Amino acid sequence: MMIYANGQDIHKIIFANLQKEIAVENIRIIDCGPEGFLKAFVSFLEHESIDLYKIKKIFVVIGPGSATALRGSLSIFNTLGFTRAIELVPVTKDPNEQDIDTLQRMSEPGLSSHKTQNVLNPIYQHEPRITLSTKDALRRQTKERTL
Repeated sequence: MMIYANGQDIHKIIFANLQKEIAVENIRIIDCGPEGFLKAFVSFLEHESIDLYKIKKIFVVIGPGSATALRGSLSIFNTLGFTRAIELVPVTKDPNEQDIDTLQRMSEPGLSSHKTQNVLNPIYQHEPRITLSTKDALRRQTKERTL
């Protein structure tokens, strides 16, 4: 059993059962943020009647995309790869490319011909924007803090 997972967008996660024909109607888009990615994955497995223990390979979009979304999705699939010995295939996908086009591009050489990795690393669209606020909750200027 092989599946496709795309968690590069902060607002949705996308799955496909690669045992089925690669077609738009076989792509499942679930609207949720990264905190809902795991629940969405379980829902996808139930919808497709896929037994987690029968998954042998997951094609995972590693970016470029949202840093938060990619950290969330890759933590799920890296954990599955590690704990269930599932092969992971990194997929790069332009955020403007449709998933159907990505799936067709992946299938051209044959899905079994792709190299697998033990751990997938994200490709961020831009550097993470993690900063300390210079204002307090009431929007008053505060002294700049250093860590």
